[in-house]
Formats: sequence, structure tokens, C-alpha cells
Amino acid sequence: MSEVHNSDSKEIQVKTGQLLQGVVKGVDKICQVVYLSSDQETVSKSVTKDNKGISIDLLVPGMMVNARVLSTLENGVMLSFITYFTATVNARILFIDPSTRAVVLTLNPHLVHNKAPTSL
Repeated sequence: MSEVHNSDSKEIQVKTGQLLQGVVKGVDKICQVVYLSSDQETVSKSVTKDNKGISIDLLVPGMMVNARVLSTLENGVMLSFITYFTATVNARILFIDPSTRAVVLTLNPHLVHNKAPTSL
């Protein structure tokens, strides 16, 4: 177990192999250090930037992306994201099928804002 300081200088306990949600705040190439923020509000609002040359292998579930409606289909909406957008909608990646290169996105407000749904 290791101690990690978050952006508010609070210590949190993490274990090797533990998954954490975070946003890259900076990179120190000389010291080979990546600075992350685990602030929930920052993480929920962070959008993946359009990066030429990004491949499907770099996409992960939970990424926030800007998406554009290309067309409506019988079973959903076809969207464009990361490379081909003009008008945008916030969407979150739910699933990636590497064999078919299909990417499933969600517009569910609770998932887009990375919040638990309120109970009824």
C-alpha cells in the first residue's frame, strides 16, 4: 500500500493494481512524473481532446468525448467523435469491441456526469 497526495494535498491510500479515475494535470519529463487530479468534479467534467493520430487502442471505458450526430438509425444514433465534430454532445465511452472496432457511447446524464442516479 502506498500513500498518494491528491490535488488538495490530502493523503489517500492506494494499493498496487488498484484502478483510480484521474485527470492528467501535468507531466515532468525530466523526473518522469505524471501529476493527476482525482477530484471527482474535475474528473466528471474532463473531456478527451481531439488528438490527431489517436488510435482505438487508446480509448478506454469512462472517457468523456465530444460527439456529433451523423445520422439516426432504426436502433440508435450514429455519432462522430474525437476527429470529426462541429456541433458537439457530451458522451461517455461504455464499451469497445476490438474485434469489430465498434465503440459504444452513452448520453445517459448520470453516466455522462459520472454520478450515481438519485433514488426515487
